[in-house]
This record gives sequence, C-alpha cells and structure tokens, in this order.
Amino acid sequence: MDTAGRTYGIQGIQYQSPSYKSMEKIDNGAAVMVRFNDAVEGMNPYQGMKGFEVAGEDRKFYPANAEQIFGPYPVVEGVKLSCPEVKNIVAIRYRFKNWPEVGNVYNLRQLPLMPFRTDNW
Repeated sequence: MDTAGRTYGIQGIQYQSPSYKSMEKIDNGAAVMVRFNDAVEGMNPYQGMKGFEVAGEDRKFYPANAEQIFGPYPVVEGVKLSCPEVKNIVAIRYRFKNWPEVGNVYNLRQLPLMPFRTDNW
C-alpha cells in the first residue's frame, strides 16, 4: 500500500521499512557493525533487539547479542553484533528462517526491519 510520502511526494513522511545496508568486521572479526537503510535515527533503543544471528566459518548460526552504537548526536553508527560461540563472524541474518522467532527491531517510526541474510550457502 502506497503512503502519502511515496504517492503524493509529501516530504517528511518516512514510509520505508529499514533494510540491510552493510556489514563491517570489528574487534578482529569477533564482532560486526551492521548499518541499515531508512534508519537515520537508529533502531528502537529502549528494548533488547532480538532476531539477529551470526555464523562463523563452520556456517552454523547462533543467536547474536545486539547493541546499538551511537556516535555524536544525532548520529547512530549502527548495530554491533557479537556471539561468544563465534570467534570470526563471516555471515549474519535477521529473521531469515522457515519459522523465525519473533524479531523486535524497528526504526523510531515503528517500521519493522526487513528480514535479510548475508550468506549465499
């Protein structure tokens, strides 16, 4: 369903759900910084983010710890993902399963993060 922002060109109405943009390895591969499109103000920072998973070279996915990283106000750097079971993260995904668990990641306009994966296995 089109909204006023897309159909009528009304400025200031955010109508796109956030989507995956990029992933950058940090902490020698033990964590990654994930950036998103359509999430200029960041994600819902007042609740724990659920639904992210990370995999190492063995291609086995584990639930990830997710932490929003803030820069100088109002910049949001992205979401840092890590997992004690994965020492070198090579792939991530969000709600990308046949029966995904509940994901609760939204931008500040309450538009849900689109499911995604970075692997092609």
